[in-house]
Amino acid sequence: MPFDRETALSFNVLDDKVQVYGQITPDQVGKIAALGFKAIICNRPDGEADDQPDYDDIEAEAARYGLAFKYIPYSNGALTPKLLANVKNTIDATDGPVLMYCRSGRRSTILWDAVRGPNPQI
Repeated sequence: MPFDRETALSFNVLDDKVQVYGQITPDQVGKIAALGFKAIICNRPDGEADDQPDYDDIEAEAARYGLAFKYIPYSNGALTPKLLANVKNTIDATDGPVLMYCRSGRRSTILWDAVRGPNPQI
């Protein structure tokens, strides 16, 4: 797992285009942009925890830094064709590295695996 001491962000690299992280904050978006990411996908539904930043605050920061942002919330459960297509299309449409996040990175990893892993479901 790469670790960038300057930004104190440690990403889980899933493939040559997608990396996963746990919950990010609006003040980390500039660092994420500086690392070369072109898009952020939020897989964490708003309101899971009282201290969780709203996705729209992170989306506003992403826009400020020229990053694409997509809110694709996933609660553990069914991986519907619509959900998977949304994730796949967002990744495929991005020209460069994509950061996916949720609370711990687990759900984002499940979604990545379903669309880009060894045995994609879509």
